Amino acid sequence: MQDLFDMKREELNDFLKHLVSNINDKNKLEQILDNNIYINEAQEELDQRFCDKYDESMITFQGMLNGDKDSFFNSHFATTFKQSPTSTTYRLLLKKFNLLDQLENNYIQKQADFSFGSRYENFGSIILLILSTAFLIMSFLYHWIPLLKILMMLLFVGSIYLLYCTYKFRKYEIKTKEVMKEKDTVAAEMKKISLPYLQKMFDEALNEWENDPNNIEIMKEAKENTEKIREQLATIDLDGLKLIPVKFRSPEFLQLFETFLQDGRADSWKECVNLYHQDVQFDENIRHHREQEEHNRQQSELQQQELWEQRHQSDLQRQQLNESVRQSDLQRQQLNESIRQSTIQQEQLNENIKQSTLQHQQLDEMANQSKIQKDQLHEARKQTANQGKQLDELQKHTRIGKIIGASSILRNVQLNDIHKEQKDHDRWVEKGFRTKEEEEQYRRTHPKWSRNHPRQGYYR
Repeated sequence: MQDLFDMKREELNDFLKHLVSNINDKNKLEQILDNNIYINEAQEELDQRFCDKYDESMITFQGMLNGDKDSFFNSHFATTFKQSPTSTTYRLLLKKFNLLDQLENNYIQKQADFSFGSRYENFGSIILLILSTAFLIMSFLYHWIPLLKILMMLLFVGSIYLLYCTYKFRKYEIKTKEVMKEKDTVAAEMKKISLPYLQKMFDEALNEWENDPNNIEIMKEAKENTEKIREQLATIDLDGLKLIPVKFRSPEFLQLFETFLQDGRADSWKECVNLYHQDVQFDENIRHHREQEEHNRQQSELQQQELWEQRHQSDLQRQQLNESVRQSDLQRQQLNESIRQSTIQQEQLNENIKQSTLQHQQLDEMANQSKIQKDQLHEARKQTANQGKQLDELQKHTRIGKIIGASSILRNVQLNDIHKEQKDHDRWVEKGFRTKEEEEQYRRTHPKWSRNHPRQGYYR
């Protein structure tokens, strides 16, 4: 440990550079050995050449190595086996398999011909046929228009054709499944018969390939290269790591300290260690500062969010307040309008009361005048009665009295006319008229004058 701290800048730089190079070389060689790269590459090359020779894919080859039956059955060896007259049973099964395959293609083609019924089930087609039949019968029973009858007939024919297509499609679908199942059975029997022969053919070909001198030479060269890597790994000197503290033995630390020495930031191991701690502390401060900035940013965003929420709430409250003010204004306007209407109604009521009072006064005046006229008429009647008595006395005694009696009769006629006119006047007053001309004018303007009229007139 003391030697490391006593090294100068150039010496320490060369020491670290050499040590890092040895560590990297050791890691590369160990990776080659751990992955067995040379031998695996040689094996992959031989496998690819084997597949190319026998016209096989790597997937089929790996399947045959793992004993997969399908890989054997679909391989180049199976094709060779089919062409050889080794097994009569296998050839008969193969012929049957080809016939089944042809029959399957025919059924699939017929399914395509009736694909119109593929989207329906038999039950759905039957329901459609029943509905179309019912509509067709209804069209003839209830005498629908000819166009609807034709449409119902077309629907009926179409439902029959749909039922036929659905039946045929399902029929050939079932037959196709049966043929596929039988094909699988035949294929399983063919695999069972051919698998031992195919396994034997593959093993013989693979054994022959592995014993080929060229292939043996390729694998031998790969193994020799692997042994050379082991020898190189043993010659790598890593004793210098013993001088390095355990904490700093990784290549990353060593390359970092080498960078410090090359940049002139440090001249010794101690300065490198102190500089590393300073950088770590600086990075830690930066990280802490960034975390604090992120925390402050998040707090600021939260405050802005809260402020925005408060502003939004205040806007909502302002809107609610404006709405309440608007509602109050509307209510005040409605109240003012109701007060104005009430004032107008009150004025109209006062005007009506005033008019009614005037009418009552006029009626009272008319009643007083009628009473005065009645009194005058009564007084005239009394005078007429006295004069009649006087005329009667004169008629008893003298001729002059007769003449006076005649004049008295004339006077009585006049008084009767006056009395009649007074009665007519009373009747006009009771009916609301002031003169006879006014009554006649009302009759002319109101021909339907009856006892039920408001003025209580009657037909003459």
